[in-house]
Amino acid sequence: MSSGAGDQVVVVTHDALAAIADPPRVDEFRLQEYIETFSRIASEKFDGGLFDSTGHVCVTVGDVRKWRTSPPRVH
Repeated sequence: MSSGAGDQVVVVTHDALAAIADPPRVDEFRLQEYIETFSRIASEKFDGGLFDSTGHVCVTVGDVRKWRTSPPRVH
């Protein structure tokens, strides 16, 4: 992820990848299929200063659940 201040490491957990779509699948193809969604989630966390203990943005299954239940955003 590019933040304007350089690249940022984003960690997508195994559980988040499995929960993003049905049937659950954890592979590079699923990651590429939903990369835009993971990027949006990561950007919101970055903007909110929500980093893990290593200083990285981590997309978790909780983030995916929140994304699924939130109303779509109009830009």
